[in-house]
Amino acid sequence: MTSHVTDVLLANTDLLENEDLRTRIGKLSTHIDEIKGEIYHAVHEKYANYRPTRDSTQELHNKVQTLSTEMQTLSNKIKVKQQGDSTMEPAV
Repeated sequence: MTSHVTDVLLANTDLLENEDLRTRIGKLSTHIDEIKGEIYHAVHEKYANYRPTRDSTQELHNKVQTLSTEMQTLSNKIKVKQQGDSTMEPAV
């Protein structure tokens, strides 16, 4: 059988351990919140820099597509014109 003093000391030890755990959990929670903030800031900054670049690249892509279509149309007209001219030439 344990003494009353031992029981009191063990009870106090449990309280201290629980308090220590609460303190650690609190510190970890604070640290997690700080890291969340850093991640949010980093992602936001990357996106803020990325978006104008993406928009500019999309605009350039659209211009290239339009130019490519115009070139293809012109090339087709030239081919049709050449085929029409070659059928009109007198046979030698």
